[in-house]
Amino acid sequence: MRAADFLDLFDCQRENYYLFSHNGERERDGKAEGRYRRINETVTDSVIAKHLGGEISIGLIPTRRDKTCSWGCIDVDNIIYGKDPTPVIKKIREKKYPLVPYRSKTGGLHLVLHIKGSVLAADMRAKINELASDLGFGGEGADKFPAEDEIKWDPQKNEWRTGKCLNIPYQNAETTTRYALNNAGQALDFEDYLEFVQQFKITPEQFKKIEIAKPSNTDEEWDQYPPCIQGFIKEGVGEGGRNNALFNMAVLAHLKNPKNLRQELYKRNESVCKPPVQNDSELEEIINGIKEQNYFYMCNTPIAKKFCNKELCRQRKFGIGPEQYQPSVELFEKLDTDPPIYYLTIEGKQVTLTGQQLTQQQLFGTALFDQADMVWDAIKPKDFKIFLRKLKDMQKIIEDTQDSKAHEFEYFVRKFSQDEEPGDDISQIEAGYIFLEEDWIYFKLETFMDFMVKNRQNKKRNELIHYLRTGGAQNVKKNNTRMWRVKKPATIQIKDRKVTFNKHSADENIPF
Repeated sequence: MRAADFLDLFDCQRENYYLFSHNGERERDGKAEGRYRRINETVTDSVIAKHLGGEISIGLIPTRRDKTCSWGCIDVDNIIYGKDPTPVIKKIREKKYPLVPYRSKTGGLHLVLHIKGSVLAADMRAKINELASDLGFGGEGADKFPAEDEIKWDPQKNEWRTGKCLNIPYQNAETTTRYALNNAGQALDFEDYLEFVQQFKITPEQFKKIEIAKPSNTDEEWDQYPPCIQGFIKEGVGEGGRNNALFNMAVLAHLKNPKNLRQELYKRNESVCKPPVQNDSELEEIINGIKEQNYFYMCNTPIAKKFCNKELCRQRKFGIGPEQYQPSVELFEKLDTDPPIYYLTIEGKQVTLTGQQLTQQQLFGTALFDQADMVWDAIKPKDFKIFLRKLKDMQKIIEDTQDSKAHEFEYFVRKFSQDEEPGDDISQIEAGYIFLEEDWIYFKLETFMDFMVKNRQNKKRNELIHYLRTGGAQNVKKNNTRMWRVKKPATIQIKDRKVTFNKHSADENIPF
């Protein structure tokens, strides 16, 4: 097997990868159900060879730490699952998009764009979203890769984050069910595939020149239309989605020129709807509603979602605008530690969350602002609950190769060092401060116990002592006082000291 040639096609974040284990079940959307385990080892030719040989099944992350990537993907598993892929292949060839179709592990379809060299992950993500929208795989109906514009440092775990992974093709290449498809929709064996794919591999310069085709006789404001309406006009709309499509087209007409609303909607009905709505009263009802109620676009209808590209839409003159926009989530992971740590990829930005930050909207918004420079527009409590349920549905459980208890202890020590106030003198630990000296954090047991309670970790005194000892903390005597110490995390942010009352007894004086 030519592992090096294959890795060149799927060059990736080399520092780690994911092992996938299939449990034999399928999710509601048809995807194979299973667990992912992160492997903090370099992606080498030998790792790829094991995948091609059937020893392992791996997922690779396209976004590299230098913010570049060499491939992107539209994952249409849940749309194509169980269907004939040839209409999709015909469509991408007619549009002359340099996408390579691969049958996925679930029997769906991955459409991959391969680059000779690399481009910015942000540019690839934007282009993949554009192509997906134009092909009718927009919105949340299809996963897109890369999910991240950049890979960030995780201060809670003192390591680099990874990113959203794609299960790559040709696992157990000799008898694989994950293969590339030629222009006729036929399976390609590994050697034929390596030759076939070269014709679609493009340079960064060619990547920049990929354009979304426009229909003939478009007006000068076409580029400022919402992507969904561009999709309606190019693809046409059947009976099932006509009214919703006409509604959005009426909103557009009203935004462009209210005086021409009726004329333009009747024209769109004839040119876009297949067949057109024959009852004028239906059209007049839409027109009157737009005029009187000042209605805006309906973005969550199936016909609109098909062509949706919210990030692009909010930038356009006649798009949804920033006020109507709510960021879209590309990835939600749960690191299976105690307590769990959650990783959210939202609009290409990575955010690390505790359970409390995830479930309390104000804290959630603060985390997005701090970590992703993103403003979260508060929504109604019931809508936030719906949002959380959606996250739960898309959640991926991640097992780490390192010991989860060690991760847990490291996480709490790091948080402890960041949350608690440091004293100027070791004697102040009696007042509930921590004290930092060289590589050590010194503290009283009661201080750490209070901290753990605040973080919903209620442990009895003997349990907490055992927890500290197994984590590597030491009980020592210093300045004739018994206290605990633990190794300082590699990088920590220490609070500015504030003068407060004694945390453990308001009657005691604070030593200055």
